[in-house]
Amino acid sequence: MKINSLSLSGWCYKNNSIKKQNILNNESKNKSGDSFLCSYPINYYLNPISFCRRKLTTVELIDRIGEENFPSENIKEKLRELGNTKYFSLYKIHTDYYDDLLSCETLEEAKEKYPEFSDVLDFSDVDTGSFYRNHIVNKIAKGKTKVIDTDNLSLELLKRYYGRLKSPSRKENYFDMAFVTVIKLFDALNIKQMNKNYLVAAAANNPELLEVYSQRGKNKWEDEAYKARMANMSRERWQNPEDRARIIKAQKEAAKDPLLKQKRSEIMKKRWQDPEYRERQIQSLVKRWQKEGYKEHQSLLMKYSWLDEECRAKRIEGIQRVRNSKEYKERMEVYYKARRYAWKRHSEIRRAMSDIAKNFCTLSGILVKRSKGKELSEIEMATLLSYYKACSETIPNYQKIIGEEYSKILVEWGIKEE
Repeated sequence: MKINSLSLSGWCYKNNSIKKQNILNNESKNKSGDSFLCSYPINYYLNPISFCRRKLTTVELIDRIGEENFPSENIKEKLRELGNTKYFSLYKIHTDYYDDLLSCETLEEAKEKYPEFSDVLDFSDVDTGSFYRNHIVNKIAKGKTKVIDTDNLSLELLKRYYGRLKSPSRKENYFDMAFVTVIKLFDALNIKQMNKNYLVAAAANNPELLEVYSQRGKNKWEDEAYKARMANMSRERWQNPEDRARIIKAQKEAAKDPLLKQKRSEIMKKRWQDPEYRERQIQSLVKRWQKEGYKEHQSLLMKYSWLDEECRAKRIEGIQRVRNSKEYKERMEVYYKARRYAWKRHSEIRRAMSDIAKNFCTLSGILVKRSKGKELSEIEMATLLSYYKACSETIPNYQKIIGEEYSKILVEWGIKEE
């Protein structure tokens, strides 16, 4: 799929015509008197997503576009209702607001629902004398083209421009009319052109464009040389203390945004429904945990993370919330029962561990304390680890034996282990 520019600058650039550029500068004036062209670089338009190279917050976006340059106050208010977040889609907000426009059957109905269209004229009321005789606008007025219904032309243009955010720079979007013709027709019908910054920001979330850029990115990552180059750049950036601190800070701030959390949750749930993705991730995790030193590294990271008071409080709160849920209690009751059966089937291991426990006088109290989710002291934790080490030396692989028996019992009961 070929992506055309959303702006006149891109159109002029692609056609490389000074004459056309002058025509656009002189004739393409919107109602506020501003030229459709502006001082931004051409590549700013050729790639609309570059508008959000650094993801703007709602407040920054409103400031960038300008308070007075939104097509409707309702859209601006919707952005404000989201708070100062980076995780939103202007394209979705815009198309949701103008969704009812697509179902309007007459121009009067559209005007009634959307006050911003109150000055739009019906095509039959337009003086076509300003267009030369063989101009497509005159052909439309005389009914010489079958693809355009003049009775609903103004409404159809509103639906395409406002309702679907179709770019006037693409002929196929507007009955094969050239860009200049579409703009002149907008002026004749009093259809106000949307602000250039607004159009580019909305296009950054257009699903069609996102799909094109996504596919383009996937094709790049299939190139081994590109992969290696990006990997090296990432490593160099991570080794820079300033870059590293900035990335970590940005990740922590992003993780606090409820909209991002919800979005990530929905994406991951959907991905894990795919059997191929699920199997690929499981194999990747298994391979990673078998890598030498990985377990020890993860263990160390986990221990350090518990020293962070904020992180510790959140984890404890999350654990308690899950443990207090009815679903969790019912599920754990089944699991506890399965584990008891597993230990009964290997009574020799249980007896051996009981004999070892006699050498640790405080073990019973430690195990009770741990089962209630209470924090263990350093001495208690050391005692527990010493007990587990003694068990492993006396009964090698006892955990694996009990674990396999436990899984076997769940299969016998027809329960899927989670």
